[in-house]
Amino acid sequence: MVFSLLAVSFAIIYVMFYLMGLLFRGSALTGAASKEISMEEAKKKIRQHNISDWTKTKGIITRFIPESKIVENGEVTAQLFSFYIQTERDANVLRTDKAFISGHIIPISHIGSFSINTPVAVWVNKTGAWAVFDPEYEDWHYEIIN
Repeated sequence: MVFSLLAVSFAIIYVMFYLMGLLFRGSALTGAASKEISMEEAKKKIRQHNISDWTKTKGIITRFIPESKIVENGEVTAQLFSFYIQTERDANVLRTDKAFISGHIIPISHIGSFSINTPVAVWVNKTGAWAVFDPEYEDWHYEIIN
């Protein structure tokens, strides 16, 4: 009786892990980008914002999600990422909520130059839900020379 319950438990756990593998294949949890696209397609995927009434602040990267590899002339040259950014309040206290940056192109040679907790300068909307990287401070990622 105990053996059969144990066998059923292991079978259920195995099926759960198998289904989770199918669910997360090609997602941010595996670190694999789902498909290859052109630079023009990548630029169309980037969400455009009017930042005239947004606030400039500091933050840190809390999560980055590889979306697509960008291919030019048959070679992967960049990758499209989305980011979650934890931003600071006026008193330099990190907020608990996170702003989302939808679509940012990173050259392949820069991919290992940033990680979770990398400090960044961003523009954040009033609700704190959306952000864009500050174009004046694009040095948060840099070329890695092998």
